Amino acid sequence: MMIELNQISRTDFKIQVLKNKDSIHWFIWYVQNKVDGIEFKSLFSNNNEIGVCFFIETTDSTEIGILISKDYRQNGFGTDLIKQLILHRKKALKFIVLKYNTASLSFFKKLTNEGILDSWQNERGTVF
Repeated sequence: MMIELNQISRTDFKIQVLKNKDSIHWFIWYVQNKVDGIEFKSLFSNNNEIGVCFFIETTDSTEIGILISKDYRQNGFGTDLIKQLILHRKKALKFIVLKYNTASLSFFKKLTNEGILDSWQNERGTVF
């Protein structure tokens, strides 16, 4: 399934993050701090807003943070989005997950086990 990405404001991104109380601490830093090159996007599937994400462009990679809304989790949207992003990437993609974010670590390790992503450790956490 194709997931549509639409540009949104920092404020709209923050509103969506606050609706997902279990994910606030993973994403709020990106709303409260100035990050050069960050873009915020909403995620749509079949005309339903299923979440939000951000992209941070650097010279050699794109860091991505994905938040699938509670009502749409465990339905394959995250996996579909990552496969779509890989298919259309122009440079390396990075998903950085802190060790305390056990749900995201489990999700990304599954993608690593399936051979979709690689992983390594850095000072910020696990990079997929």
